[in-house]
Amino acid sequence: MSFDARLRTIKAHNADATQTYKRGVNHLTDRTIDELRPLHGLDRALLFAERAQELFETVRRQTRRPYPYSHTSPQPSP
Repeated sequence: MSFDARLRTIKAHNADATQTYKRGVNHLTDRTIDELRPLHGLDRALLFAERAQELFETVRRQTRRPYPYSHTSPQPSP
Protein backbone atom coordinates (compact mmCIF):
# COMPACT_ATOMS: atom_id res chain seq x y z
CA MET A 1 0.00 0.00 0.00
CA SER A 2 1.40 3.39 -0.95
CA PHE A 3 1.68 6.43 1.28
CA ASP A 4 -1.17 8.13 -0.59
CA ALA A 5 -3.44 5.12 -0.06
CA ARG A 6 -2.59 5.01 3.65
CA LEU A 7 -3.20 8.75 3.95
CA ARG A 8 -6.64 8.34 2.35
CA THR A 9 -7.41 5.52 4.81
CA ILE A 10 -6.33 7.70 7.74
CA LYS A 11 -8.41 10.65 6.57
CA ALA A 12 -11.48 8.47 5.97
CA HIS A 13 -11.14 6.91 9.41
CA ASN A 14 -10.76 10.30 11.12
CA ALA A 15 -13.76 11.72 9.23
CA ASP A 16 -15.97 8.87 10.51
CA ALA A 17 -17.73 10.22 13.62
CA THR A 18 -18.45 6.69 14.89
CA GLN A 19 -14.76 5.95 15.41
CA THR A 20 -13.57 6.15 19.01
CA TYR A 21 -9.95 7.00 18.20
CA LYS A 22 -7.98 9.01 15.65
CA ARG A 23 -5.29 7.73 13.31
CA GLY A 24 -2.23 9.74 12.36
CA VAL A 25 0.83 9.86 10.15
CA ASN A 26 4.12 8.73 11.65
CA HIS A 27 7.57 7.56 10.58
CA LEU A 28 6.17 4.18 9.43
CA THR A 29 3.34 5.44 7.22
CA ASP A 30 5.41 5.51 4.04
CA ARG A 31 6.96 2.04 4.48
CA THR A 32 6.02 -0.93 2.33
CA ILE A 33 4.63 -4.19 3.73
CA ASP A 34 8.02 -5.86 3.23
CA GLU A 35 9.74 -3.08 5.18
CA LEU A 36 7.21 -3.35 8.02
CA ARG A 37 7.23 -7.16 8.33
CA PRO A 38 10.47 -7.40 10.38
CA LEU A 39 9.04 -4.88 12.85
CA HIS A 40 6.05 -7.07 13.71
CA GLY A 41 8.10 -8.88 16.32
CA LEU A 42 7.07 -12.53 16.19
CA ASP A 43 9.15 -14.90 14.13
CA ARG A 44 6.71 -17.77 13.68
CA ALA A 45 9.62 -20.12 12.96
CA LEU A 46 10.50 -19.85 16.64
CA LEU A 47 7.15 -21.36 17.61
CA PHE A 48 8.47 -24.77 16.62
CA ALA A 49 11.04 -26.27 18.97
CA GLU A 50 13.07 -28.01 16.26
CA ARG A 51 13.49 -24.80 14.26
CA ALA A 52 14.26 -22.84 17.44
CA GLN A 53 17.00 -25.29 18.40
CA GLU A 54 18.44 -25.10 14.88
CA LEU A 55 18.53 -21.28 15.06
CA PHE A 56 20.09 -21.45 18.53
CA GLU A 57 22.87 -23.75 17.28
CA THR A 58 23.50 -21.55 14.24
CA VAL A 59 23.91 -18.44 16.39
CA ARG A 60 26.10 -20.33 18.86
CA ARG A 61 28.39 -21.54 16.04
CA GLN A 62 28.59 -18.08 14.49
CA THR A 63 29.44 -16.34 17.74
CA ARG A 64 31.42 -19.23 19.30
CA ARG A 65 29.80 -18.36 22.61
CA PRO A 66 28.23 -20.83 25.02
CA TYR A 67 24.90 -18.99 24.72
CA PRO A 68 23.76 -16.73 21.85
CA TYR A 69 23.29 -13.65 24.00
CA SER A 70 26.05 -14.20 26.52
CA HIS A 71 28.26 -11.23 27.30
CA THR A 72 31.33 -13.40 27.78
CA SER A 73 34.27 -13.30 25.41
CA PRO A 74 34.14 -15.53 22.34
CA GLN A 75 35.70 -18.95 22.87
CA PRO A 76 38.84 -19.78 20.88
CA SER A 77 38.41 -22.04 17.86
CA PRO A 78 39.12 -25.74 18.51
